[in-house]
Amino acid sequence: MLLLNKVRLKLANFIAPPSKISDSNEFLFGVPRSPQWEDFRNAWLKLHPFCIACGNRLRPKLQVHHLVPVHFPGGKEHELDPENVVTLCVDGPFNVNCHGMIGHGGNFADVNPNCISDAGRFFKMIKDRQHASD
Repeated sequence: MLLLNKVRLKLANFIAPPSKISDSNEFLFGVPRSPQWEDFRNAWLKLHPFCIACGNRLRPKLQVHHLVPVHFPGGKEHELDPENVVTLCVDGPFNVNCHGMIGHGGNFADVNPNCISDAGRFFKMIKDRQHASD
C-alpha cells in the first residue's frame, strides 16, 4: 500500500486520449496489459467471488480493481500483485456502482486511496440496514 501514498495524482494526467483506449483486455488507457492478466483476473475472481463493498456475487458484474492503477506511475509493476487488487462490482444492490463509487471515489479520473476502508464502511452500513429491517 506504500504506492498509494505516492500516487494521489489525477488519472487524467496519465491516460491516453480516448481514441487510444482499447475495448479489449490488451490495453488499459494505452498501457499494454500483461499476457497473464486474464488468467490472473479469472483466478482472483474465483478466490474472491464477491464485491468487498456490497457483497454482490454476480460474476458478470464483478471486476478486479487495482488500488494503484496500472497506468499510474509504478502501477504497471503491480498489475499482477494480489496486494494491489480487490473485487468490486459495477451493478450491486440498489443499483450502486461500487467500482466507480468506492474504487474511484465517484470519479473514474481519480484513485481512492481509502478504497478498502470505504468499502468496509459501506458493507457495514448495508448489513446494519438489512438487520434493522428484519
